[in-house]
Amino acid sequence: MMKSIGFLPRLAGIARPDFRNYYETRHAPLADSYFHFAGYVRNHIVDGQEPGFDCISEFWTADPAAIATLLAGEAGERMRADERNFADSPNIRPALAEPAPTGRLVPLGPRTVQFLGGHDNARLIAAVAASAGAEALTLDFLTPFDAASRAPCDALLIREGTAAAAPSLPSGWTLLASLQVVAEGALPISHQPAV
Repeated sequence: MMKSIGFLPRLAGIARPDFRNYYETRHAPLADSYFHFAGYVRNHIVDGQEPGFDCISEFWTADPAAIATLLAGEAGERMRADERNFADSPNIRPALAEPAPTGRLVPLGPRTVQFLGGHDNARLIAAVAASAGAEALTLDFLTPFDAASRAPCDALLIREGTAAAAPSLPSGWTLLASLQVVAEGALPISHQPAV
C-alpha cells in the first residue's frame, strides 16, 4: 500500500474554520466520490500556529496507478477546480510517505504532529519504538514528489492526544515544530505491524 501526504494552505482571505468546513463538507466528499482511497485523513491545525499550511492530509491507496489515471482525467480537473475555492493550490506541498512500523495507527480526533529534521532513519525508528510503549503513534519519512514541492520536514511523528511530550531523539535528529490538530476522515482498515 502506498501512502502520501499533502500540506494544504488555505486560500488568502479565508479563515481557518471556513477552510476546514469547506474541506470537510464539500471537497472531501467530492474526493470520496471519485477516489477509492484505502484511508483518507485530514489533520486540521487547531492551535493557532501559522506554519504555512492549515491541514496535513494523509492518503493511503492500494492502486497508485488508478489514482494517477483519475487525476489525469475529468475527475482530476473537477478536484483541482474545487480545490481553488478554498486552498492555495500553487503552494500545496505533496510528499511520498514511507511509514515506519510503530505498532498501531493513531485514532481520529485530537493529535499532536511533530515535525522532525534529520537523517539515519533506523536510529530514529529504534528511538521511537523504545519510548512509545503502548502509545499509538505513526512515524512517516517524507520524500517530496518533486524539487519544487519541498516537504517542511524529513519525518512526521503523529501521536494521540494534544499533550504529547517531545520525543527523545537520537543524535542527528531535531524537533522542528509541534502542532495540535484534529483528525477527521477514515483510517485504512489494515494496521501497521508491530515493531
